[in-house]
Amino acid sequence: MMTDAQRYSMRGMIKCHVGWYMFYGWRSRSYSLSTSSLAQTNSKINGVVMARSTREPLPAASIRIEGLPLGAHANERGEFFILNEPIGNYTLICIVIGCAPLRIEGVMVSSDITTNQNFELDSTVL
Repeated sequence: MMTDAQRYSMRGMIKCHVGWYMFYGWRSRSYSLSTSSLAQTNSKINGVVMARSTREPLPAASIRIEGLPLGAHANERGEFFILNEPIGNYTLICIVIGCAPLRIEGVMVSSDITTNQNFELDSTVL
């Protein structure tokens, strides 16, 4: 069992001989580099949201990836895009006020490839 004096002495040795701040800083940087390299992809999902009956764009549609905190809102032309989602198969959900929600399963996202997924929603009576 070590005494407090021995522990303090060992801490001093670590600070002097290893360079505590350099060692700790290097470790932090290597960790952040490794996690960011795993998490970053150049993937993209884009598409257009439109009404099935009229083929008119549906602005302000909400598109989200089920199970992830990622999504987008369609612009005034019904266009949307979601960037840098992890590689995998996903379910996309599109919701617009006045239309029935639409789920599309099996949307494949690959690295460095743009996945195009359009939505055609049916209007509903409220």
